Amino acid sequence: MAEQKKVRIIVERQDGPKEKPYNQEFEIDYRPGLNIVAALMEIQKNPVTVDGKKVPPVTWECNCLEKVCGACMMVINGKARQACCTLVDTLKQPIHLQPARTFPVIRDLLIDRSVMFESLKRIHGWVEVDGTWEVKDAPIQNPYTAQTAYEISHCMTCGCCLEACPNVGPQSDFIGPAPTVQAYLFNLHPLGKFDAPKRLNALMEKGGITSCGNSQNCVEACPKNIKLSGGQRFRQSIQCGAQGSNVLRRCTAAAAQNAHALGGKAAQLPGKILRLALIAHCRNAQTESASSFGQNFTIPAAKRKKEKGLRPFSRLLFEKRKTFFLIRFCTDAGHLIAG
Repeated sequence: MAEQKKVRIIVERQDGPKEKPYNQEFEIDYRPGLNIVAALMEIQKNPVTVDGKKVPPVTWECNCLEKVCGACMMVINGKARQACCTLVDTLKQPIHLQPARTFPVIRDLLIDRSVMFESLKRIHGWVEVDGTWEVKDAPIQNPYTAQTAYEISHCMTCGCCLEACPNVGPQSDFIGPAPTVQAYLFNLHPLGKFDAPKRLNALMEKGGITSCGNSQNCVEACPKNIKLSGGQRFRQSIQCGAQGSNVLRRCTAAAAQNAHALGGKAAQLPGKILRLALIAHCRNAQTESASSFGQNFTIPAAKRKKEKGLRPFSRLLFEKRKTFFLIRFCTDAGHLIAG
């Protein structure tokens, strides 16, 4: 009789939020089609380590078992994945299971993803339909954006993208890819678009889209294959912030260089005139910067036919109603210089 094939699993455990993590190794019988959730259930039935020690069952979270709820997200062999759809046959043994430490660990593989839902509150991730007005027929979805909205709507708030993102963690206040792209989703909604200014303002605050480093890790990690930042359709929302921050840094330098030219007269200038002067300096800096990254900004096909080549990035920002990037900066810079 052939010897029963075994599967070795090393689980990084933690008895509480403030306890130190430690590893325990388990061994279970192999069977075809075995996934990580099923393997953890086998361990739960008989929680005995390879050295014969009886231990408490491993704590983890799961719900739908169909890659829909996102609850079973954990780090499997160093990569954030959904445990319910990760097959043992595709993994190198021994299999290492760890909690996603981007989030607070409650116990073992169980994490607290509350920060993601707080971020959804911040970006106004819902449509205002409170019953105070009658809705007879469902609003018509724009057919040109329906496919994009459908793709983004598959997001299950699992946290894989946040775990993979190098900009999310204690070193940064970045809210992460999932909340960012959800703002885009609700701005595409026929009713949600009326609250678009709220969402854009939230994304322009500290920890918003300007903290995105465009590493593309989120695209690779997403179990739903959502083009969180790499697709051309999302480039407008991502690059207006991520690359716009580079523009603001150049504008800061330009304003600093011109502050000496304004000198003591700056304090005597009215606020509006001073801001206009600073905007002019900023626009000049933008024009100079356009050659370095403006060519990456995509113009809609309808406009591309009418114009030859790409316009400077500064004009695109103004035409896309992103003027408030510069106005907000110039207002603050004007107060600093005038003060």
